[in-house]
Amino acid sequence: MATTVTRDQLQRLRTLATTYRTMIILVGIGWVCWGFINGVSTGGRPGGLAGLLSFAWVATAVALIVYSYRLAKLLELNAILWAILMAIPLINLIVLLRLSSKAQAACRARGVKVGFIGPDMGDLLRIERAVEAEEAIRASEAAYAAQAATPARQ
Repeated sequence: MATTVTRDQLQRLRTLATTYRTMIILVGIGWVCWGFINGVSTGGRPGGLAGLLSFAWVATAVALIVYSYRLAKLLELNAILWAILMAIPLINLIVLLRLSSKAQAACRARGVKVGFIGPDMGDLLRIERAVEAEEAIRASEAAYAAQAATPARQ
């Protein structure tokens, strides 16, 4: 099976997949924190466990903005605009869905399956092995061609 993925494209694909997967995990962490905040909060100023969870939720939201910027940049979108939109409540849900669908399409177009928690890292490994095998074949063909072109010594 011949592949047309270069080493640079493979690195870009790996970065895209891990950034996208990290975003999905951050969304899950944010939802868990938000659920616990609502369950632990006493209605007043958050303190103790609710305060810690509130801090974790805000940190997750900031990380999500950073990763949306990175993902938009990898998808060759206006990264600053996408990151700003990600900071706006309710709009960020639409932005998240659009970025997710674009990242899924980019991964699938390159042969990487996308599941519940993002791209399948096993597919990335398979593509990496195919690229390495193709490079090894090219190197051996080049060595054979160079050997064949060299006149034999007697």
